[in-house]
Amino acid sequence: MIPKSKWLKMPRQSLQVVSRSKLSCQQRRLILPQQVQIIVPTEKVDIAKSLAPYITVFDATGKTIASSAQLNGQIPTIPSGVFDYVRQHGEDRITWQPQPGVRSAVVVTQFQGPNSGFVLAGRSLREVEIREDDILHIVELGWLAMLLVSLLATAIIFKVLWRPSH
Repeated sequence: MIPKSKWLKMPRQSLQVVSRSKLSCQQRRLILPQQVQIIVPTEKVDIAKSLAPYITVFDATGKTIASSAQLNGQIPTIPSGVFDYVRQHGEDRITWQPQPGVRSAVVVTQFQGPNSGFVLAGRSLREVEIREDDILHIVELGWLAMLLVSLLATAIIFKVLWRPSH
């Protein structure tokens, strides 16, 4: 179990990294328990290092049935409050930080049938965070350039207006 998971509501734009159509397709196929092994990839994804998407299937109580996600050699768990929210609203789209430096965009939905439960599909936000940092640096450089232009313009105006009279 991964302690102190941090959950934040995330902007809709950032959630585009998680394929909702893939999740819906997987969710519809979860009718029989043996199908879970077909849906969840056998290849494990280390969510601290990989950018690959991952899927976790939970039973109706929130217990992990199968997962392609791993963190520090264990299957990461999510807070039970997420399941409560999904039971009431059908779906939850959030950012998940199971440990410092590891953030994912995840979608959790509920499936019904003979064996009801939840499906979580997620993907690392590392590339999104790198793009956000790049944009921040561009904005900072633009701000600095405008500051220098303003300083030069002020110096030129000051020099022109404050010429000593002969």
